[in-house]
Amino acid sequence: MNGGRTCKIITLKKNGHNERGDHRSLKDQGIIDREPEKHLSGAGVRNTTAKNNLLELRAANTENQQATAEAAPLFEQEENKINARDLATNAADKFKAKLAERAEIKYQAERQRQRLNSEKYLADQAKAAADKLRQEQADRDKAERKARDRGMER
Repeated sequence: MNGGRTCKIITLKKNGHNERGDHRSLKDQGIIDREPEKHLSGAGVRNTTAKNNLLELRAANTENQQATAEAAPLFEQEENKINARDLATNAADKFKAKLAERAEIKYQAERQRQRLNSEKYLADQAKAAADKLRQEQADRDKAERKARDRGMER
């Protein structure tokens, strides 16, 4: 294992590369923003089409990450707008419910007032009828007394 690693380092240096290969997983290297790629091997590296495809994929992934990073504040703003709209809608719904409740209270109070006025009217009518009956009875009693008094005078 160690010999293969040393061989790769020597081959890289021979070809003018100062980098060293890291055989740890991307996760162990602390690289979380990139998916693992298929190993090309020596033949794959010499195959320019496969290499160019890999480079294009890397460029596209980088561009996608940049676009996502640039769009993140816009998505956050839109989410904030949606949250603000939801809060406003909830507040408006609560306000409408409160208004409806007050309107119902006013309606019930008006019905009670009308009922009381109706009952007062009926009570006044009953009192007037009772007063009329008492007056009629008093008039009859008076007429009877007069008739009695006249009958006694004769």
